[in-house]
Amino acid sequence: MEDTQIPSRPAQTLSPDDLRAMDALAASGFRGGVVPEGLGDRSRRLLSLLALLDTELPGADTPSASDRRVLVDVTMARVRRSREDVAARIESIEKPSPLAPMSADEVDALFAGEAATQTSRASGVLSLLGSGAGLSHAESQSLIDRTMGLIEAASRPIQMPPVSAEETGTRGWSFRLRDVLSIAAVLLIGISVMWPMLVASREQARMIRCADNSGRAGVGFTSFATDHDGRLPQTAGLGSVPWWNVGEETASNSSNLYRLADLGYVQFADLACPGNPDACTCPSHEAARDWKSLEQVSYSYQIPASIRPLLQPGDMVVLMADRSPVILRAIRGEAIDPDALSPNHGGRGQHVLMSDGSIRLLLTPHLDSGDNIWLPGSVEGDAVPTLSGFERPSDATDAFVGP
Repeated sequence: MEDTQIPSRPAQTLSPDDLRAMDALAASGFRGGVVPEGLGDRSRRLLSLLALLDTELPGADTPSASDRRVLVDVTMARVRRSREDVAARIESIEKPSPLAPMSADEVDALFAGEAATQTSRASGVLSLLGSGAGLSHAESQSLIDRTMGLIEAASRPIQMPPVSAEETGTRGWSFRLRDVLSIAAVLLIGISVMWPMLVASREQARMIRCADNSGRAGVGFTSFATDHDGRLPQTAGLGSVPWWNVGEETASNSSNLYRLADLGYVQFADLACPGNPDACTCPSHEAARDWKSLEQVSYSYQIPASIRPLLQPGDMVVLMADRSPVILRAIRGEAIDPDALSPNHGGRGQHVLMSDGSIRLLLTPHLDSGDNIWLPGSVEGDAVPTLSGFERPSDATDAFVGP
């Protein structure tokens, strides 16, 4: 089989006279015709060379299929090498040379289907594409038409469908600055109106939970007294050190309340007011008998007037209340306000657990009898009352809770 490798050759160009002769032949449709004076010999030689394109394959009257494949392979190899040479030349120069304006106009007119007088030379040159390929005129024309159709389709710009007015109106949201400011103003006003209501609702929920805790503690006190001959929790030997020393198991009055949960009569969570962010809902540690610090204590327990206080049926004494604001200041050596309200609920009052199991919400620290639950009777009449941590109630009916 014939070698299809095409040796690399330097690019060849026609002389100016040969180019003029080629143009004259193209103008006559490569059928001879009148050529400019002095170009007759050149035109005849060019026609002889171009006639070789129609030469039949040697050795056969009618080319076989394999012969045609060889011819196609050789042709495509030459086309590929030619394209590589052209690409190399394009890269080596700034811009490839375009067709002459007249030639470009004629090619455009040919594909636009205009009159033959304007396209004769272009159609004559392009008709050479089918020469020597063994194709009939109809097959050659069909191949050219399909090839040019593919070229035209590939070069046609993509047309996007127009956007309707309805689609344009719903394409997306757009905001103006004043719209954003208006929305922000509405939100700000809404928050300013709703925020106090939300805070009040949250605090109301805390107070309900706190009252429920006090009710559970009342049940625990009753159960403890039933199991201990009517007596209330009392383990610390008050008197040697201040009873507000939380964490000192033998001194703090809070250890007596801690014992109620330590023995399982209530849960530690029942003695943790939701209004106290430092409240402890679990034992300090396994062997603990008191909370670790004063901040963890949520409720102030009745400071006993005697060593073994009793829970008598029908008594109406205070057993427990929300933590005392007076002792929180006294323990730091600060001036106290006897009329202050418990910090558990932000100055909204304090829950008080009575010995009969009832729960009261006091909006002042004074009972109906006038007794101040934050102070012992011995200092209630003082203009500037003070506490040292050693005080006791005046009698069993004197309400005094701490720490």
